Amino acid sequence: MATNARTYDTGQNLYLLIWDENNQIWDVAAEEFEAYAGGSYDDYDIAATEKGSCGYYFVTTPTGLAAGWYRLDWRVRAGASAAESDLAIAMESSYYDGTRWYAVWGIQGTKNQLDDLNDVTEAQVNSQADQALSDWGKTGFKLASDGLGLVSTWTVSITGTVSGNSTHDAAAVKTAIEAAGSKLDHVWETTEDNEGTRRFTSDALAEAPTATGGDSPNVEIDIDEITVS
Repeated sequence: MATNARTYDTGQNLYLLIWDENNQIWDVAAEEFEAYAGGSYDDYDIAATEKGSCGYYFVTTPTGLAAGWYRLDWRVRAGASAAESDLAIAMESSYYDGTRWYAVWGIQGTKNQLDDLNDVTEAQVNSQADQALSDWGKTGFKLASDGLGLVSTWTVSITGTVSGNSTHDAAAVKTAIEAAGSKLDHVWETTEDNEGTRRFTSDALAEAPTATGGDSPNVEIDIDEITVS
């Protein structure tokens, strides 16, 4: 069962009046809203219950109350029964969905004005999003089709593929580079293993310049000195 609650000084006789948007008041006995009449005031109050002596008061929502926007009028009973002269301590605007209450803080206007804020279609949102993205220089974005209630997914429409890109993955590229007859394969054939490292074979160096004569100096390393001839 739904309840409304508030805090106040402990040991007080709090009660609640419920007003609708047409300024009619809830009649507890008749279980309906009616035009306010001072002589029937005692039929309007819903007594609050305090939890222990902690100053926390709550009121059980009337079973016949339909979903809608209401004004909750909290007052303190001074005498044996509720009276128009009782102290009013708070007025709250709240929405009741038939199961629970939702408090509204700092929002001015009627329910119709609030409904107008929600009167936006998915197409209108997509149109505005497309315009913003166009101004930004991007295209192809749209809202997911699951509606505007809670949009949890964004999708991107891709209208084509980029031509000229290679379709090879890393393994295919490695295989192509190492294939027999490739340029890398020819270079590999000119080397041999040298205890874990690669060195050119003697055949590969057969045509290499020698270290004697010409412009190639012969470097000799001596125990006592280094001479260049």
